[in-house]
Amino acid sequence: MQSIYEIDSILRELGFLVINDIVKKIKFSPKFWG
Repeated sequence: MQSIYEIDSILRELGFLVINDIVKKIKFSPKFWG
């Protein structure tokens, strides 16, 4: 169970980082400000 929990935690962190990176790209994209 511990390893499954650790994998889930890592996936959550990676997912958060990916979403955060996409949000930053959108915010700083000239298209977003149009």
